[in-house]
Amino acid sequence: MPVPAAWATLVTGGTGFIASNVVRDLAERGHEVVSLDIVPANDLVRGYLEPWAKQVTWVEGDILDRKILDKVADTYGITKIVHAGTY
Repeated sequence: MPVPAAWATLVTGGTGFIASNVVRDLAERGHEVVSLDIVPANDLVRGYLEPWAKQVTWVEGDILDRKILDKVADTYGITKIVHAGTY
């Protein structure tokens, strides 16, 4: 389900240690968050963010794939990006 455009924040690398804390902070503050990562969210990350699960959408994909980025931006109305993805 797409998130409201006014509050949709994309966090790249969102399943990593630092980025998952960014996802949590944004969700705690009321933002809808889309986490894009090449690595799927594991049980530890999902458990850590469980209280805000309705505010977080997990998307598995590569930040170097322009088609994925365009699809995420179009589908979820991304208005802000926190880039924490690395290679």
